[in-house]
This record gives sequence, structure tokens and C-alpha cells, in this order.
Amino acid sequence: MLKDERTPRLERMMAIIQMMYSRNGVSRKQLAEEFNIAERSIYRDIKDLRSAYYPIETDEVNKLYKIDKSFGLRALHFTDDEAIALLQSVSALSQEGFPFSQALEIATEKLFVCLSKTKRNIIRHNLSITTVVIPEPYALSRETYDALNQATLEKCQVKIIYNAATSSQEILERTINPYGLIFKDRAWYLVAYCNTRKEVRVFRADRISTISVSPQKFTMPKNFCLHTFFADSWSIEQGAVTQVRLRFVSEIADNVKKAKYHSSQKLTDLEDGSVVFEVKVRGTWEITRWIMGFGPAVEVLEPAELREQVRELIAKAYSMYHDIKV
Repeated sequence: MLKDERTPRLERMMAIIQMMYSRNGVSRKQLAEEFNIAERSIYRDIKDLRSAYYPIETDEVNKLYKIDKSFGLRALHFTDDEAIALLQSVSALSQEGFPFSQALEIATEKLFVCLSKTKRNIIRHNLSITTVVIPEPYALSRETYDALNQATLEKCQVKIIYNAATSSQEILERTINPYGLIFKDRAWYLVAYCNTRKEVRVFRADRISTISVSPQKFTMPKNFCLHTFFADSWSIEQGAVTQVRLRFVSEIADNVKKAKYHSSQKLTDLEDGSVVFEVKVRGTWEITRWIMGFGPAVEVLEPAELREQVRELIAKAYSMYHDIKV
């Protein structure tokens, strides 16, 4: 058995499982001696293995760890590309701020268990030279996430204290029926029926400061679908459906054509190399901010109201910088 104190923890934990399978129990002291580490490290290994649902029992009489031998380790087989794809995705979502980052770390360990030592080394090398990075999310506590998720599953009403993040920093107390959670643009959003406003609304979950799950049940509308609810949104905004037409200049036309910004977008090439971008969205606040990011490389063709909104924002920006000498 391995006795190298440099043995990676994952390999050590898998070796511990095999020792419990092959022997009629093994003590913490024996395991510590096998791996030349402190008993407290073995204790943590056993605790984490139990958290990962390995059926490890403690023989209190003989002070031995045992594993239920009816529990079988089923081998999974992944190609290099499959393993890299899964691990890259897990890594991107494991960063601080996601409520299930710890669970994803355990999932990563389970996935590595399915790989041979040779393949693990290959995968680790690939992961060291390629990576997936997403913007750090607004932190949401695991307690808030779990409470909202459980209330949604059990269809229980929820009482919340909510920071509306308006200019007045209004603090709201609401009783809501949670319909579903969705992660978009660095934040978790809760879609829920507001019993005060008598309508379905969107709440940013990290702005909920207090949450209390009520035993009061609610009935979910039969036709509600989370993805359908946001189908026409640019991101999460709700509002009147608006047909938007933009013209992107030739210098960035190719980049615009390569990207999929919205499911309803349509592109039309013009003779001068520019491209007309058409899309149908709910509300215009979010798409206005997106348009502003392209500066002079885009022109709003319609609707007239959106063109005026962008013109006003450009005027305000100019008023801040007009005294700068170039």
C-alpha cells in the first residue's frame, strides 16, 4: 500500500476505500501509518467520503472503519474530450460566489476517480493550458439558495425582506410564491408571484436580506415555464415586446454576424459592408446599455423611442467629457 506522504489526497481516499473493501475493517491508526500522515487527516478523509455518500460505518467495539460491501463502485468511461469538457465546466462554476461550489468540488473528485492515473495526468495537463473563465457572480449564500430552491420544490410561500436597489434604496417586505430560479448575467434571479402587486415579478436573489419559508402552500400555474417566461427578454427584463433594428458599421459587421446575441435575431447584409441587426425583445433598458457598448459602431434605426433614448445617453456622456481637449 502507498506510504508516500506526498500521495495526492484523492488517490489516498480512493486507496482507503479499496482497503476497507479488501479487509474486514481498518482502524484510523492503521490508515495513518499506511500513508504516513496524522490521524486527524484520516478523520477528515472519512468525513468527506461519507459526505460523498460512501456507506462507511464505524465498528465502535473494535474501532474499525468498514464499508458496506453491497455498495459497488461502477466504472464510468470518459474520452479525454469528455472529461476535459466536464471538468472545465465544473471549474468555471466552482468559483466563490456560487452557492454550490463545494458540491462541485466533490463532483470533481468523483469524476477523477473514474479516470486511470495515466489519464488523470493527461487531463490535468490539458486543464493547465486551457481554461474557462466567467465573470465572478454576485455572491449568494447557500442558505438563501437552499431556502428558495426548497420552497420552489415544495410550493411553499416565502416571506422576504428585499432591497429593491432603487435610487431611494427602498426596502420591501413581500410574501411571494416562488416559481423558479435562473442564473443570468452574474446573478441568480427568482421568478415569483408577488401577493402584494398581484403579478409575477423578478427578484434578484442576492438582494434578499431575510427569508422565511411559510407552511402555506400555493398552486403553480399549469402553463408556467421558466424558459418561456424569459424567451423574449434580452436578459431578464420584462416589458412590452419591441421590434428593434440596428445598423452595425462594416468594421465590426463580421464580428456581429459570428455571434448569437438573441434567439430572435435576424441579419441583413448591406452593399456598403454594414449589417442590419433585427431583434424582438421585452423592454429596452437592457438592450440600450448593450448598444451603448458599441459606441459609434452602431446606429439605432428603430423604434424612434429607442433612438431617442440612446441619443439622450450620448448627450449626457458628452456633457461629462466635452471639456477634455484631444
